[in-house]
Amino acid sequence: MDGTKNMPTLPFQFVGNNLALDFVNTRIVLQGVQVDLLSTPEQLVSWLATAGIDFDSNIDEKDLKQVHKLREAISRLITAFRRGDEAPTASLSVFNSYLLRRKRVQQLECEDSGFCLKPAEVDRTLSSILGEIATSTADLLTTTPATKIRKCEGADCVLVFKDISRTQKRRWCSMEVCGNRAKAATHYKQKKT
Repeated sequence: MDGTKNMPTLPFQFVGNNLALDFVNTRIVLQGVQVDLLSTPEQLVSWLATAGIDFDSNIDEKDLKQVHKLREAISRLITAFRRGDEAPTASLSVFNSYLLRRKRVQQLECEDSGFCLKPAEVDRTLSSILGEIATSTADLLTTTPATKIRKCEGADCVLVFKDISRTQKRRWCSMEVCGNRAKAATHYKQKKT
């Protein structure tokens, strides 16, 4: 694999405020080593469940390669978007092939407040789920200003997030992790001088 280390006991990071960003955030850096949180089919099934995505099919190594391929394409598109660069053609091509796989089946339901469209219960294939992740990415890239998609300012952190804070000044993936580390480092530096 691309030099990443597999560590199955790490928790998933849902700090992106967007499904596509949380998907990209399944590759992290821990103690200077890149770690893939989706390195096994079991980890992928676990991530899908944790993300609230119903899925009941088997996943094999071939499926996992497809997941990694889409994740890499999304990561490159988001990075280019954040930097104001042109989208990499190869990543855009891969991404669009998954975007076409989305099967959106809805049904009309009646609620107290009126009618609404809700997802219908259908068989969920990995292909359609990857299509949903691609759709989430497309929605993000077409409706969110690039300035609101940020990379964590933590020293070794690679996580990205959509800043939905009231002040639009969010700097860290998580105040509990990278934010506290930064505050502790600042405090230590001030105390030392």
